[in-house]
Amino acid sequence: MEKINLFPTTVGKFNLIDYTDWVAKRYEHHMFNEGLTGELNGKVLVHLDPQLNSFMLEINDCIDQYLASMNVEYNIHFMKTWYAISGEDCSVPNHCHDPAHISWVYYLDTQDPLCFTKDSQNEWFPQAFADAEKNFLNTSVWEENTQEGDLLIFPANLRHMTYNTGHRWSLAGDVLLTNTDLNKEGGLTHPKYWKQF
Repeated sequence: MEKINLFPTTVGKFNLIDYTDWVAKRYEHHMFNEGLTGELNGKVLVHLDPQLNSFMLEINDCIDQYLASMNVEYNIHFMKTWYAISGEDCSVPNHCHDPAHISWVYYLDTQDPLCFTKDSQNEWFPQAFADAEKNFLNTSVWEENTQEGDLLIFPANLRHMTYNTGHRWSLAGDVLLTNTDLNKEGGLTHPKYWKQF
């Protein structure tokens, strides 16, 4: 039998190890008081830190490469960026980052894989694969091992989570994409054309 596997979901993985020390040092300027993430404390403007401009340009270039791998080009707009810290006693629940288009996470220190989840498109009814040995065709969870300096880029609507298997310290962000010109029917128009009344 020939198997035709349709509709892949693409995660881009890069390693930017040269930035970890500098990005870690900037945390003291963006610390949050409670919880796992600055996102819950209004500390979501790390991308506006002028000391991190070269790092954000590097992230932007990686997102450009990610988009180019799918033969598309868009303007990239960083809308939120925050630090996150978790330990063995806590995990990040399954979630996604609507209404962003692309999410990214940069690992400063990690012992915890990032788990991506999606409803299995092959599961004909709930628990159809409950007793099956898991493989690419019958699972709804993918564990991506990460190390210091890893950058993961993925669709913002892709659900993801962590287990409480180890320490994790990261900088994460959300991006909106806009059309590079006005001659496209779909997608967002560049914010320079927006108006608020």
